[in-house]
Amino acid sequence: MLQNNPKAEPYVEPFIQIPRSEKLERTQVDIKDPPRLTRPASGSVFAALVGSSVGLVMLLLVYLGNLYAAYEISLFRAQPPALVCGISAVAPVLGPIIFLALPTRLRGDDYEAQAGTDENLDAAIAAEQAVPMPAAPAKGGRRAATQPVATTAATAAAAGGKTFVRGQFTFNRRFFETQMPGFFGVVRPLADQNTVLTFKTARGTYVVNRISRISPNDIHIQVVKGNASEEITIPFLEIQEVYMTPAEG
Repeated sequence: MLQNNPKAEPYVEPFIQIPRSEKLERTQVDIKDPPRLTRPASGSVFAALVGSSVGLVMLLLVYLGNLYAAYEISLFRAQPPALVCGISAVAPVLGPIIFLALPTRLRGDDYEAQAGTDENLDAAIAAEQAVPMPAAPAKGGRRAATQPVATTAATAAAAGGKTFVRGQFTFNRRFFETQMPGFFGVVRPLADQNTVLTFKTARGTYVVNRISRISPNDIHIQVVKGNASEEITIPFLEIQEVYMTPAEG
């Protein structure tokens, strides 16, 4: 009678015992495998990059970065930018590494030609230091130490100093650091306090008070101008002669 009464079914159903097999059938879940993407065929990394648009963009960015690095290296090593960028375009990554490993090239064809002819700089410096210069006899009174009298090789030799002429010596950073170390300090050593240093250049003649800075291509000197000092930058290529003469006092 209860089975035929649909109104009584909600009240009776909690008390009805359901067999275990029927419970398992009700709670059984139909598991289906999700759709999976097919893996691409295995190959090289370069082929994978070329085979996609994103990979091509990445390769293009790396290539442009290679050319930009080559341009910066050419400026850093003082090499022709067209040469460095051209080789780096043909041999990416390897070209910039080769030029980065090279030493910095000093600019100026004239300087390079003279540097190639003066291969015995050490011997010339040693010979110049070994030969004693004759002392100049004192003549008539005192003159100012900065008086520009030693402006030629003859007057410098007569004053008992040293003369360095372009062609016989190569004017570069090593030359000045070796021959004139006392002029780099703010206070000169006692051995150089009575020495006058004169530069004869294409712009004119300068009596040097101190060498403030020096680079692979030029030298920065301080000269007395009135009651003050002025710093002047002189490229090595413009230096014609350098004189070291004792101050007359």
